[in-house]
Amino acid sequence: GVPVVVKYIAEPDMYSMPACARHPSGRALCYQSMNNRAVSYSLSGDRFRPAPGRLFRGHLVAGYACELDIAPDGRFLASGDSLGRLFFWDWRSTRILNCLPAHS
Repeated sequence: GVPVVVKYIAEPDMYSMPACARHPSGRALCYQSMNNRAVSYSLSGDRFRPAPGRLFRGHLVAGYACELDIAPDGRFLASGDSLGRLFFWDWRSTRILNCLPAHS
């Protein structure tokens, strides 16, 4: 065989994050991950790290670049999903507050 070193380009549990929203406080970013989660990262100074316990689950977005947004007061996160639903989460508890049919 050919002596070529095989390198892993990405870990198997890494997913792309095609959409992002900035929290109105300026201290957090929330990304739509292709593993059916919205993931939050905290910003402090020049540091950027995952916010522990800040995962928003319950919607299906794998394979779709669904947008997300955060309310102007920072209390709610909203995102669509691949089944045409609109989800609302509480920012602090990360619990789903409501799920509405958006389109079919």
